[in-house]
Amino acid sequence: MAALQVDSAYKTSPRKLLLLLSLSLLVDQASARPAPWYWWANRAGDQRICAQTSPGTGWSREDRAFRDSHCSIRVKPF
Repeated sequence: MAALQVDSAYKTSPRKLLLLLSLSLLVDQASARPAPWYWWANRAGDQRICAQTSPGTGWSREDRAFRDSHCSIRVKPF
């Protein structure tokens, strides 16, 4: 009977390790920052839009990054 109890202690160790690994991944995700917003200028015309990703071909991204969807609050450099 004592041998069974010793073996059961080894079975719970991988579960604890998996739990700790899962929690550490969640903590890492919780500290992630949102993507910055940029002004995108149309190469064919004088249109500009504020977006996080490229609206497609024919658009060029301006260098300044912003925190909001109105492109009014600049991201502070690190």
